[in-house]
Amino acid sequence: MYIYFLKREQLYRRNIGHYIGYGIGVYRRFNGREYLIRYIPDVFTERRFAEKMVRNCNALQLEPIHLEEIIEEFLCEEIR
Repeated sequence: MYIYFLKREQLYRRNIGHYIGYGIGVYRRFNGREYLIRYIPDVFTERRFAEKMVRNCNALQLEPIHLEEIIEEFLCEEIR
């Protein structure tokens, strides 16, 4: 079982200054333990988008190997 999660980050970029970003990660639950599979920082700046993506990933149990592709598709959909 995969468990996708959201992590709030306080970040700084020289050209924009301080801001709050959200990273997306995934654990794999196996034999009663959780193992971090992947984490991608600074994906979203809006919490509601990050939460929606995490809910969708958990509901569909998406394979972590596709996480970057899923993020790209999700962001493109939210822009439209």
